[in-house]
Amino acid sequence: MTNDDPLLLQARRVAVARAVLAASEAELAPQVEAFNAATAGLRERIRMERERLAAEESAARARTVQRYQETGDKHPVPGLGIRLVKTVEYDADRALAWAKQSGLALLLDRKAFEKIAIATPVPGATVVELPQATIAADLGAVLPPEGA
Repeated sequence: MTNDDPLLLQARRVAVARAVLAASEAELAPQVEAFNAATAGLRERIRMERERLAAEESAARARTVQRYQETGDKHPVPGLGIRLVKTVEYDADRALAWAKQSGLALLLDRKAFEKIAIATPVPGATVVELPQATIAADLGAVLPPEGA
């Protein structure tokens, strides 16, 4: 091995790159700590606001579904609505037996079976439309002003 061996030169470049990276990371660490300490209160407030928003949205969805079930109105107030989502209720064993009998599959592909059951009647499968509440992304643009 000589000092001009290309592999030895490459190993030295790796050592230098590692040292430079370690120095940069060491310089960054206290800055990250200071940032985390300075923003801890704000990050906690944001976490709490996210929880509150999730609770408010959940309540809005529940009330929207309840209003739909009482009135049948899919658009009870601006920005809140209902879409009907089709789901399939079935016994997996009966569905597999049907798939084998009809020659469509030897194993039950649930997604494919549910698509078929929604499109055409399948023995033992019931298509149910469930109301799902929606909330406009920009409620401020669709809600009337307070007191109006």
